Amino acid sequence: MPVSYDIDQEAGVVRCDYSGVLDLECVRIYQDELSADPNFDPSYDLLANLQDVDEVNLSSAEMRIISHHSPYDKDTKCAIVTSQDFQFGMLRMYQAIQKKDDDKTMVFRSLTEAHQWLGLDCE
Repeated sequence: MPVSYDIDQEAGVVRCDYSGVLDLECVRIYQDELSADPNFDPSYDLLANLQDVDEVNLSSAEMRIISHHSPYDKDTKCAIVTSQDFQFGMLRMYQAIQKKDDDKTMVFRSLTEAHQWLGLDCE
């Protein structure tokens, strides 16, 4: 599966690594598995690393589906990391879909920036 995750209960964050092709099925499987994980807390922040993703195959409608079915609380911060220009633009569209009263979803080009925004120690 092109998605793996690690739940850091001490830091209150889920670190998720994607690779290969990112599509609706892949994300929905991840959401379902995470929801069923007894260590998952919906209030945890998300660090989604997409630096090993070769292709983002998601329409704006599919991004809305992902957003609507998110297992995370509304106040959870979501940091998405990609280093590819096209993916950065696509993920900024997802960021716009996620926009609430304030910025809880941000797209970054480096893990260091994402760690800083989430208040995590850089690894």
